[in-house]
Amino acid sequence: MKSKPNSLIVFILTVLLLLPGVSAVSADTALPDGNTNGIGILELRSGDHEHTISFEAVGYNLHRFSTLRFSLAPGVYHFDYWCGDGDTRYFSGGVPVAAWKVTTVVLAAEGCEKITVSQHPSQPIAFESNRDGNREIYFANADGGGLSRLTNNAAYDADPSWSSDGTRIAFSSKRDGKSAIYVMSPDGSGLTRLTSNLVNSDSAAWSSNGRQLAFKSDRSGRFEIYVMNADGSGQIQLTSKLGEVGTPAWSPDGSRITFDSNRDGNKEIYAINTDGSSLTRLTNNSAADLAPAWSPDGKRIAFQSNRAGNYEIYLMNADGSDLIRLTDNRAFDGAPAWSPDGLFIAFTSERDGNGEIYLMNADGSGLTRLTNNRAYDTNAVWGPTQ
Repeated sequence: MKSKPNSLIVFILTVLLLLPGVSAVSADTALPDGNTNGIGILELRSGDHEHTISFEAVGYNLHRFSTLRFSLAPGVYHFDYWCGDGDTRYFSGGVPVAAWKVTTVVLAAEGCEKITVSQHPSQPIAFESNRDGNREIYFANADGGGLSRLTNNAAYDADPSWSSDGTRIAFSSKRDGKSAIYVMSPDGSGLTRLTSNLVNSDSAAWSSNGRQLAFKSDRSGRFEIYVMNADGSGQIQLTSKLGEVGTPAWSPDGSRITFDSNRDGNKEIYAINTDGSSLTRLTNNSAADLAPAWSPDGKRIAFQSNRAGNYEIYLMNADGSDLIRLTDNRAFDGAPAWSPDGLFIAFTSERDGNGEIYLMNADGSGLTRLTNNRAYDTNAVWGPTQ
């Protein structure tokens, strides 16, 4: 950070967090003597990534305190301001907003021309990569930094799934024979195998309360969806003779599990109650629909589909209605994963020549590349808010 100029204008940015759903608020400057200088409107809508407020210095008392008022959704916001010619940045601060509450930040500068408010996810991610020669599980911050390797063996480690309380990561591995489900702490310690290594089991997904895991296994002779307790006990088969099934995902309220299946000739998204009843088909077309992922509020499901000729990320309501396409390019986009606050979706893309982890807003805007190497990075999952 550059040193601050000698003469200071001190801005106290008071983040007034209103009720959920408020999308646009006024931002004004309230001076101690009761005078107010308007500086326009700051709009923060769901899915927006960055906003800039420009204001005039006319009428400012350069040595008095000012207050800027914002309404922000939970997340992490970076308040940057430029001074002088508008190209010199004197301050950049990250402000975590984890709930609807008041947060105060003090900024200082001379002759500022604009303030930029950018929103960034605060949760870390886990993902699988073959960057060290074979598939392993890695950890990274949501900006792509802080990379660390969580597993280290000569076998295949894949399909990470992070528990909602942040204490455990489930994954599949062939280290003891066939693919089995394991759990470990977020630092890679405390490894425990939950399923038999004599049959194949993979694609574990945590229930929202962290008490159960859904997964797929071929122990009956073909892959079916199963559930078990978090310690591996109580393993129960949910589906039967549904063709080739894959990628289960637990609804946030714990009542439904979605998965993909080719029972009707091609891969479609289905939902089933957690007791195995009320099977419902959510997609219906001649293409392949895969990898469903529930939004944290349970209202929407993101998934990958090749209905447009190649795999892209789509969004639909939980009942299969109101389909929206989020990505659009000639390369593969798939394996979507919602951030816990519902504002962002991480996914895998080959648009730069190999598999990398990307981040976008929940409406498909604000694309950011998180990983960058010659290996294949995929299957990102989100950790808890830091």
